Amino acid sequence: MAVLLALVAMPAVAAAQEAGPAAPPEGIVWMALRDINEIYFDADDPTDRPPLVTAAPQGMIRQVDISRDGRPDWLVDYEAAGQGAFCGTGGCLERLYVSTPDGLMRAFDQQAMDFQIVERDGEPRLDMMVHHLFCEPETWDCRAAFRWDAAARKMVPAAVAEGFAAAVSFPPLESEE
Repeated sequence: MAVLLALVAMPAVAAAQEAGPAAPPEGIVWMALRDINEIYFDADDPTDRPPLVTAAPQGMIRQVDISRDGRPDWLVDYEAAGQGAFCGTGGCLERLYVSTPDGLMRAFDQQAMDFQIVERDGEPRLDMMVHHLFCEPETWDCRAAFRWDAAARKMVPAAVAEGFAAAVSFPPLESEE
């Protein structure tokens, strides 16, 4: 009987190990849907809106690995929402939640262009182009890079790729300005 139970359980264990990315946390999905639907809200005429968006657009919420702690981190890429309201001359809103022993924490929340997660110096980095006003002297190809500092529990500035101008005053969270 024990052998039979083991044989029945083996495919389930194998399937769990081969499973793809985890489902995004409900709170992150709810936030993304709230932000999208809020664009259309008109307090003067709440009936004048398109149908309620009930699913995050493909690619808007992605599992990433910034903390390297074995738990999923989450990137909310507002460019994938397909709404110009989340983008401006400084790029589109990017929100990153990093896993910590206490749960997820917001680690990056800014507009950026050409936002990428890259491997540099053996660790993941956020690499992006930012508004030229963040560079001194001003240059159109202004870059910023950040890496996760687990001890400080925040994104900290990192060296930008060689040959690019580095932003001098671009914080990972708007509240840190």
